[in-house]
Amino acid sequence: MMYPDEKQLIRYLLGDVTEEEQSEVERLYFTDDEVYQLLLVLEAELIDRYVARKLTKREAMLFRAKHGTSPQVQKELRFAAAISRQFSLTNILRMRWNSYVNEFLGLRPMLRVGFALFLLLGLFGFWAVIRSFTQRGEIQRLEAEYKDIKQRLSSEQSRSKQLAEALEAERSKHPKLPVVSFVLLPGVLRSAESSPTLVLPKTPALVELKLEIESKESYPSYRVVLKREDGAVVWSEEGLTQSRSNMGGVIRFSIRSEILQRGDFMVELFGQQDARKLHRIHVYTFAVRRNSS
Repeated sequence: MMYPDEKQLIRYLLGDVTEEEQSEVERLYFTDDEVYQLLLVLEAELIDRYVARKLTKREAMLFRAKHGTSPQVQKELRFAAAISRQFSLTNILRMRWNSYVNEFLGLRPMLRVGFALFLLLGLFGFWAVIRSFTQRGEIQRLEAEYKDIKQRLSSEQSRSKQLAEALEAERSKHPKLPVVSFVLLPGVLRSAESSPTLVLPKTPALVELKLEIESKESYPSYRVVLKREDGAVVWSEEGLTQSRSNMGGVIRFSIRSEILQRGDFMVELFGQQDARKLHRIHVYTFAVRRNSS
């Protein structure tokens, strides 16, 4: 197996690769622990070089374009910058301390004692002030985090309540609909002989479609797109999750029977890494007809 070198991985972290190179690196990222660990190390080194302004002008521009809005990278940048400032302050204090020691050694014994006491008192006072500011800043930070968490919790509770009320209202409009379950297998070609047929009752019903998955890959969420034979989209839904089945996995979603008119349909299943990146997994085909009785 050919592995990408460090230069190629750094170009991937900067977003300076082709789509083919990006797909190959991301495949190794999820399947090879060595590549995963190496990417973490290179990303940390890249952040350190960016904070220390050791990247080229083009690399810095690519870094800001790819990672400038990432909350995780922003957090790591603030941490690296704080460490850098701490090292700079430490170097300054060390130089001043060496200067003071040289001057101290040139004083008379009595003056040395007095100067040492004065220095100790000054250092103690400086430590007390710094500790006071540090504790005050930590308290303010904790209070701000607590306030933010409390606001987000209140917002989520309000949103959950609204969703529950909306769901209850929707259920009250369509009470006790019969459920029709239908299992679709991947790779079934559309033809009059092989295409599975979903028989729907004449009265409204809730259709539960179950999409079996053969792929061993797992995604945080999935998206389905239901189309007619002519390619027109009649239904789509995202944020679906996978549950276990005898074949490996199954994706479930429900639609009202009124959406499915007589004819041929296809369902496209996509794995969803994030809101912008989809990976097509399977296509399912089936036919619909109505029960005449």
